[in-house]
Amino acid sequence: QAAELGVKCPVPGCSGKMRVEYSSEALYLQLLYLQQLFDTNAAHRKLRTENAERKERGLMPMAPPNLSEDDKAALDVLQQDCASALRDSAYNLVDLGALFDLHADTEVE
Repeated sequence: QAAELGVKCPVPGCSGKMRVEYSSEALYLQLLYLQQLFDTNAAHRKLRTENAERKERGLMPMAPPNLSEDDKAALDVLQQDCASALRDSAYNLVDLGALFDLHADTEVE
């Protein structure tokens, strides 16, 4: 309910209110997608697997994209930024103690 009412703007002197337009879960899922999109190593592994399957079916292999070193470096930075944001996300953590404490009071007969 607090999200519906809004949060005070952090800018000094501003009387506006902020409201959530994009949920933290949606942001987490978007970051997961972007991380895999920018992961050139995973893309090369996937291409090798796909080309092995294509070879078995008698199809021509697909060539990897011809990326400049600058392009590769930019993609690596983007992938690392996404990975860093995901590591810091609370969605990346599972409190196993809390998960198993739920069942600690339940007796097994």
